Amino acid sequence: MLWDKLRASMPNADEPGLVETMKLGYLALFTAQGVPFLHGGEEFARSKGGNNNSYNAPDSVNEIDWSLKHRHLELFKDARDAIALRKAHPVFRLRTRSQVESRLQFAGARNERVLMFTLDGSGLPGEAWSRVCVILNSDGAAAEISLPSGARSVAFRERSLPIGLDAPATR
Repeated sequence: MLWDKLRASMPNADEPGLVETMKLGYLALFTAQGVPFLHGGEEFARSKGGNNNSYNAPDSVNEIDWSLKHRHLELFKDARDAIALRKAHPVFRLRTRSQVESRLQFAGARNERVLMFTLDGSGLPGEAWSRVCVILNSDGAAAEISLPSGARSVAFRERSLPIGLDAPATR
């Protein structure tokens, strides 16, 4: 479970910090190419108490604590919204390596904690956007970036960290 992995890798992080890291991770996951995978309950910070191989563990390890959905409702909503964004735009679901290579371009950022890439959606069946720019800022501080030219509209902005997706309005 992602929650357990983050707890182990970020032992000094508080719960809000772990939730923010998960939000960033889900935005990265659902704007990346390939088949995303979420284990049941991960979208609201489910834990298995650190057990990474629970096939024969008791229900106390494998059961889903549904109270976590209420406790981490914003995390759940962000994951839901990122899934909806991915489903609505084929540019996030390219089928072949050649499609990805021809449509994906990494853009340089002045900060190594920022990942920025563009996707060309022009001519892609079912895609309303001609170009998408994804910006992921893993730092809690604002970052200076140079956006591609053209008109833009923000399609997805994570609520509490300065990260988001900026999709040019040209269609």
